[in-house]
Amino acid sequence: MKNASSESLLRLAASMLWVNRSLIPLMLFNFPKGFALFLIRKVRPEFRPVIDFYFSSPAEKYCISTIYDELSSWYPCRFIDRRHNMARRGSGFAAVITSHQGRLPPAQITKLLDGYTYLFYLPHDLSSTSCWNEALNHFDILFCPTHAHYLKANEIYGKRAVRIPLPRLDAIRSGSTEPINLQPYGNMASLPHPTTIVYAPSYSLTGEWKTIFHAISESDLPVNVIFKSYPYRRCVIPERILEKYRFVSNFKEIKPTRDLSAYDIFHELCARESDRIESHIQENGNQQFFYVDRETNLALLFPNADALVSDASSSLMEFSEFNPDGLALETGMRNSGIIKPTASQLPGSTVEFCPADSLVERLRGLGNTHRAKRKKPNAEISGSKLATSRILEIIGKPQ
Repeated sequence: MKNASSESLLRLAASMLWVNRSLIPLMLFNFPKGFALFLIRKVRPEFRPVIDFYFSSPAEKYCISTIYDELSSWYPCRFIDRRHNMARRGSGFAAVITSHQGRLPPAQITKLLDGYTYLFYLPHDLSSTSCWNEALNHFDILFCPTHAHYLKANEIYGKRAVRIPLPRLDAIRSGSTEPINLQPYGNMASLPHPTTIVYAPSYSLTGEWKTIFHAISESDLPVNVIFKSYPYRRCVIPERILEKYRFVSNFKEIKPTRDLSAYDIFHELCARESDRIESHIQENGNQQFFYVDRETNLALLFPNADALVSDASSSLMEFSEFNPDGLALETGMRNSGIIKPTASQLPGSTVEFCPADSLVERLRGLGNTHRAKRKKPNAEISGSKLATSRILEIIGKPQ
C-alpha cells in the first residue's frame, strides 16, 4: 500500500511539472543552453531533436531549402508554412526562419518550451534592411547574405551577425544549371550579340518596358535583351474591375473588394501586361529581344548576363553579389508619378540607380571592349554549407 501511494505521488508530481510550464521559461533563461536542453529532455522523455524551417510563400521556402538539405543529413527537419500551421507545437529544439521585410511569425516563435531553444534567421527580401530590428534580439545567429545587410545587422547584434554567400545561389555558383529555352527561338548559347541584358521588372504594369525597348531598338547597341516576367499570381477578376484600374502603376492605388485583395487585382493586371510584352517580342521578330518562361528561376540567367535591369527587386542585390563585375541597374519604383529607388540606396550596396530614359547611355559601357567579366562557377563557395557549419557549432552534432 505504501509503495502504491509513493508511486501515485510520483506520478502526480510528474504530471504537475508537465502542466505547470511557468517554471520552464525561468529555467531556460537562467541556465546555460546545454543544461536547458537537458531539462527539456528529462521533463519530456519523448523529446527528439527536430529542426523546423518556417516560410510563408514558395519563394521564401526556396530561400532556405538548400540549408534544409544540408542540415537534413544531421537532424530530422521539417518545413512549416506559417500561414497555416502556426498553432502546432514547436519541436522544442531549433528553428530556421525566413521572412519578407521583417515580417516575422507571431509570438509562438520564442525560446520557451513550446517554442525553441535555438533560433536562426535568414532574410528573404534583400532590397531592404528593415528586417534587422528588436524582433530578432533573442536569435542565436542572424545570417547576412549581402554586405549591406551585414553592415546593418552587425551594428545591432554584433558577433551574432554572420556574413554568408546567398544560399539559394549555391547550385548556380557550382555550375549546376539547367538548359534555358528562349522565345521566340533559340537558347542561351545561340544568342546573336556578345552582350546580354536581363530585364526583370517586378511591376510590369508601369509601361516602363516601352521606353526601354524603344530606346534599345533605336540605338546601335549590340546587345541581347532577355525579358523575364515576375511569376504573378493569376486569378479570375471581372473585366469591369480590371478596366477601372487599367492605368494604375502601384497596388496602393487599388481598393480591395469584398472578395479580392488589392494584390489580387494588381497581380492580374501585371500578368496581363506581361502577356502583352511577350506578344510584342513574339510578333516583332526583332533578333535583339527574347523572353523566358515566367516560372524560370531568374538566377539561372545570371551566369550568362552582363547586366540585370529591374524597377525594384532583391534580385538586383543577388546579381551584384553573384557577379560583382556586372551591372545591377535599378530604374526605380513608380508611386503617384514619383520614381523612388530602393536597393541602390542601401549603405554598401553596389546596385546603381538608373532611370529608364538614361539606360541606353549607361549600357554603352558594356560594349565589345568594356564588357563585364562573367562570373565563373566556383563550387567551393557554398552559403548553405557555411550556414550549416555555424548552426552545428551552436546546437552541436547529434550523438
